[in-house]
Amino acid sequence: MIDLIIWIIGGIIAIIIGIIAIIGFIAIIANIISAIPVALDLYEKHKNAKFVKGVRNKYIKSKDTIKNLKDKVPNKFKKNSPLTSEERQKLSQEFNQNQSIFIAGPPVRYGNFFDREEIIQNLFNLWKSFPMQNAAIYGEKRIGKTSLLLHLKDMVDNPNDYHFRKEQKTDYLYNSEKYCFIYVNFQDVEYHSPKKLLEYILLKMKLEKAESLDLSLHEENPLLGFGQIVSDHLVKPTVILMDEIGVVLERHSDKFDNEFWEGLRAIATTKLDPQCLGFVLASHQHPTELAKETKTSSPFFNVFSHTEELRIFTEQEAKRLIANSPEPFSENDVKFILEQSQLKPYILQILCQRCLQAKNGTNWQSEAKKEINKIKSGLNHE
Repeated sequence: MIDLIIWIIGGIIAIIIGIIAIIGFIAIIANIISAIPVALDLYEKHKNAKFVKGVRNKYIKSKDTIKNLKDKVPNKFKKNSPLTSEERQKLSQEFNQNQSIFIAGPPVRYGNFFDREEIIQNLFNLWKSFPMQNAAIYGEKRIGKTSLLLHLKDMVDNPNDYHFRKEQKTDYLYNSEKYCFIYVNFQDVEYHSPKKLLEYILLKMKLEKAESLDLSLHEENPLLGFGQIVSDHLVKPTVILMDEIGVVLERHSDKFDNEFWEGLRAIATTKLDPQCLGFVLASHQHPTELAKETKTSSPFFNVFSHTEELRIFTEQEAKRLIANSPEPFSENDVKFILEQSQLKPYILQILCQRCLQAKNGTNWQSEAKKEINKIKSGLNHE
């Protein structure tokens, strides 16, 4: 009886040991299976590391550091890098050989922009120290207001760009890279909403810690959030160039009302210390006349005490533009261009372009005269 009991107990123990062995074997198999993805991942990393190492050993055998490699990049491919006078002259010559110096229609920029030096100097003098001042540019249609605004921005953003002519002055502001010029054209429907306008300005401003800011504004009162962000984070001198301001005053006064303009003025004059925000308006009329005509009584327009009227070229200025032609014009052609253009920049550009395009011996003047008469008639009815 005792032997039977011992035999039964031994059997039970053997079964338990067998079960434990099976469980252990299953655990080992499970661990092996779970280790397969890890092993494969390690293998891929090892293989990739060997590949990268091979590429590095194969292609980077020189002792050049990253700095040395950067130093080998030609100046013309570096953003805002200063060019030597020789480099600038060479690139300007190459550019002018492939591009027409006379632009009819689009804004005139870089080396195609001529004169207005006195006005440009007067404007930049407003922003050389704090508080930043405001200015208004006005003049008849097609007189060059948009071209001037963009020229101001180009000289600040890219003063060393090779598209400028060699003799062209661009260094009106010392350390222009510390400034921020923002151009807004109110003919663009995107800016017919105060919210979208202010969000665009914030996006273009060189704000402190801009990458961590939420620049979205509330639809009901976007000026409130705009003022808070600007007062907390605007540190660089900023000039906002507002082109065709008459569009929103005449057509969208319900959105851009007196409250909006008064709030904008308050932000620029009372919320910033130092006052590092300035505005430039461009329109067909003097700002006081424009405000009166559009029934805008906001004191915002009273801060534009500095005004510049763009007029037609002087004869000397017109001749400088004509003389820049890659092919010299005859004395008869120059006389015709001066007379027919009435020294208006837009028409002057068109006539110079037509003269340059005309084939030798072609009587281009009669056709050009008809074209100019149509253009003048159209401008009078705009």
